[in-house]
Amino acid sequence: MIIRTPTQSDPAQANNLAAGIDGCFMDASVPDRNEPGRFRRTFVAALHDQVVGIGVIFRNWLHPLRLTVDVVVAPDHRRTGIGTALLDRLVAAIPTGDARSLKAACWNDDEASEAFWRSHRFAPIMRTDIGTIDVTQACTVASAEIPADGITIVSGDQISQKDSLWDEIAQLHDRVYRANHEWSPPTPIDLPLARQVFLDPDDLIPEALVVALRDDRPFAMASLRALTSEGTCELGWAGGDPTSGQEGFRVARILVAHCLALARERGWAVGVEADQADPILQDVVKQWPLRDHRIWVNYGRREQEDLLSV
Repeated sequence: MIIRTPTQSDPAQANNLAAGIDGCFMDASVPDRNEPGRFRRTFVAALHDQVVGIGVIFRNWLHPLRLTVDVVVAPDHRRTGIGTALLDRLVAAIPTGDARSLKAACWNDDEASEAFWRSHRFAPIMRTDIGTIDVTQACTVASAEIPADGITIVSGDQISQKDSLWDEIAQLHDRVYRANHEWSPPTPIDLPLARQVFLDPDDLIPEALVVALRDDRPFAMASLRALTSEGTCELGWAGGDPTSGQEGFRVARILVAHCLALARERGWAVGVEADQADPILQDVVKQWPLRDHRIWVNYGRREQEDLLSV
């Protein structure tokens, strides 16, 4: 068995292997990079010209403080040292002087992957509840609670595309996102990029973006995203201004209920990915039943790390 960079014929084999592994999203055909702000390396484990393992390490541009690492080994070749050899090669490829910590992830019921990461000094740092919301229970909060005086609710289809309010909505999304990702701090982004990331017109459903305004400025928001022709969508970013405390939480919760009630009216299925550090989406998981509920766990490797009990 040898560990090497992929040859021309390897990516197809490697991607076929990855496609058969639950929770594996790597693409061996993406080229290696090693330039400021962009780093990626891929290695394969080959046995008699057959790809039996893949390892990838890369820097996520939005979360650059952790290098993401993924290792996959064909089931028939596990527990033979191939995974460890791939991980060692990936770590050795990290640019000299780059002291960033590592991040890996797997499903919480994937015992083999969990054992692998733990055996290599990775420990849980974040869990994410993933599933489909039972929207038949979704309208109760929307009808039972009303915002405080001085707060107005508007939807995206009521806001002119030229209105500067969109800039403030993008900035509110950015503040909420940062507050919920202290465990993996995002890099600073400018306003045009914030609008591209959080208000992508190809992703947004205008009538399903609801914003609470106070003194004509965005105070809280929630949305449904990525509607497909099959009638499925995702519950997007949701939250109140991080400085608003419990008032922002309460109003954001009302906005989420509005979104879910709309989904029920339209007959849409709504998926959710709720990080443990996201108070609004975690509230959704606690309040409304999830179908096909699974838990995705992020692991980190660093000598001093705030670890979660997962």
